[in-house]
Amino acid sequence: MASGRADLIMEKGSDWYVLLTTNQVDGTPTDLTGWNARCQIRKTASTSSPVVAVPIATIDNPLDGEVVLTLTAAETSTIPTSGSNFTEPSRYLYDLEIFVLEDVLGVDGNPVLDANGNVTQEETTTAKLLHGFISVIPEVPK
Repeated sequence: MASGRADLIMEKGSDWYVLLTTNQVDGTPTDLTGWNARCQIRKTASTSSPVVAVPIATIDNPLDGEVVLTLTAAETSTIPTSGSNFTEPSRYLYDLEIFVLEDVLGVDGNPVLDANGNVTQEETTTAKLLHGFISVIPEVPK
């Protein structure tokens, strides 16, 4: 299944909050229990680092299929903009994915622990939900 596309707008220096609801074909919410979400914003698809290094996406209400994208005003203020006014936003790419982490089991059937005693996990399922452009409007007050 192909991911959806939505182009978003962000104002530099302001809190940014986007609530997305995933639905089944029949219109009922997708149960996202056990899933995780991640979203990255990059200048180009080949850029090595995201423009924001903090987690952006969370699954807010799994039974209702809700995924939230959020950044604080301090975080959006770090995103570079080159426009000199509101009609010249800087444009970035983003992808939103959901994924499942499962415990890695040893040959004995017990979870494998890392050097710190934490259970090792691996991604078993990944699905891209949404992609598109984010237009970042420059901030006037500095």
